[in-house]
Amino acid sequence: MKLRLSKVFSVGNTNDRSHKLVTVCGAKIKFKRKDNLQHIKDKFDMPKFDNPLVTILIPCYNQYQYTINCLWSIKNTIKDIPYEVIIADDCSSDKTRYISKRIGNIRVIKTEHNSGFLLNCNNALKHAKGVYVWFLNNDTIVKENALTSLIDIFKSDEKTGAVGSKLLYENGRLQSAGSIVYQTARTCSYGCNDDPDKYEYNYQKEVDYSCGASLLVRRDILDMLGGGFDTNFVPGYYEDTDLCFSIHKLGYKVIYQPLSEVIHYESISHKDAKFGMSAKNKKKFYEKWKDILVSHSFNESDNFFARDRSQNKKVILFCDDWILRPDTNCGNRSSFQYIKFLVSLGYNVKYAGKGFSGGLKPYEDLLTSANIEIIPYNNIDNWLKKYGAYIDYVFINRPEVWEVFYPLCKIYCPNMQKLIYQGHDIHYLRLKRGVNFGDKNKYSQREIIEMKNLEQKIWGIADTVLYFSKQEIDIVKSYNPNIQAYQVPLYLYDSLSDKIKYNAEDRQGFVFVGGYGHIPNIDAVVWFMDNIFPQVCAAYPDIKFYIAGSNPTEKIKKYAGRNVIVTGYISDD
Repeated sequence: MKLRLSKVFSVGNTNDRSHKLVTVCGAKIKFKRKDNLQHIKDKFDMPKFDNPLVTILIPCYNQYQYTINCLWSIKNTIKDIPYEVIIADDCSSDKTRYISKRIGNIRVIKTEHNSGFLLNCNNALKHAKGVYVWFLNNDTIVKENALTSLIDIFKSDEKTGAVGSKLLYENGRLQSAGSIVYQTARTCSYGCNDDPDKYEYNYQKEVDYSCGASLLVRRDILDMLGGGFDTNFVPGYYEDTDLCFSIHKLGYKVIYQPLSEVIHYESISHKDAKFGMSAKNKKKFYEKWKDILVSHSFNESDNFFARDRSQNKKVILFCDDWILRPDTNCGNRSSFQYIKFLVSLGYNVKYAGKGFSGGLKPYEDLLTSANIEIIPYNNIDNWLKKYGAYIDYVFINRPEVWEVFYPLCKIYCPNMQKLIYQGHDIHYLRLKRGVNFGDKNKYSQREIIEMKNLEQKIWGIADTVLYFSKQEIDIVKSYNPNIQAYQVPLYLYDSLSDKIKYNAEDRQGFVFVGGYGHIPNIDAVVWFMDNIFPQVCAAYPDIKFYIAGSNPTEKIKKYAGRNVIVTGYISDD
């Protein structure tokens, strides 16, 4: 019976978010949605801080219930940052007039007459005490970590001037993942109405501008720009676009932070006047910035470069095994440092992991927070078909990864300038040594020969071959001296701390660090424990040996005792 009913009656969404689409016996009827606001109590106190780091500036014109819900979400999600709340009341006529009697520890700054969004914000901004000002519409709901993740970007990059949030519709669809400005001054909310969980919307990036519905700006930069929005854009629209362009002009970045999620009901207060004001101010914006706009994208159907302001950057596809987990093994640690180094050099880096299509967010966040877009493995073919022509360099790690990605790149990356291979190990020798170590069942001779043939084939194809030791480079060169093979450091660091001074005589014990999912590390510990450590203990009975690192096997764990400590995984902290 349920199956029959579903055929005659169904409910779906429409492009118009304010309506539902109901189909009854083939007839389609649009019904206006009910308001999804949670009608919470409207009497509570906000936290009070003597020295707020952030001023949360909320412009209001009526819509009392939206404002209350916004404040309630702030109160219940922001726990670790001192802030103040300013309600900028633009002569409201509803209960907003009395909001300070219902909500404790807020400041209400009122305009003398209804002056519009822009002047209302500028007027309230004069009273802000915070180092940062968070312009936050009253028709928003703040989600967990929304403000903290915005602040984190300022801490990590001193050239950041403003940071915007990922904006979501109340139905869960994406409203904006940063915004684009084209040469014509037309704007685009990137990803509007799409699935907000797609990776293309979930990496930190520089943007043309971010919507003023949730925009965190350094107060000193606002002062440099005259104390707020340019009044040429009164009463509103394009004022946030103009502000972000002015920030760029000062030499600072505007960043999109996908970890900051904010639900935005969009233009609740001014929806009727939106389009007229927007068209008028678009002309003003174009006249002000036309000399800058000539360098912006004109192709509105392809936002590959426009979405992250990467028009002048070379594109690198960085391929490795699964997702990088730099706290688990040295190979992943090395790759993670190399990929961050490439970003620091100004490359637009895309990451593709063999077999990885999602589901390990902490490790994903390490990449996406470094401005790196992840390409899911289950979509790599389609992604390369669409964007492969933009790839300038391909950087492939390990032979098994090469087998997956090289054939695809050969087909879909016609403009590839260089193909770089990072071997990490000469794998056929590692397999061979595993057999020679004593376990004849580890690998067959056929597997070893196949790996040798594959690696030698890779050396002959790749434009550049990289290994970490001179011995490996010598082996590659012995195969063909014309191969462009180079020794590179295992680890790269942004900076080095001052040399640590210590007295070796005051130190005791020694340590082996490795990931024990890697067989040579197991072999090394076993060989050392069986052949060397008994002699060390005979000479130094109280010596301590620490076997550190992730995934110790049962064989490793059995060595634990008075002289041996098997630590397992140890955090960097």
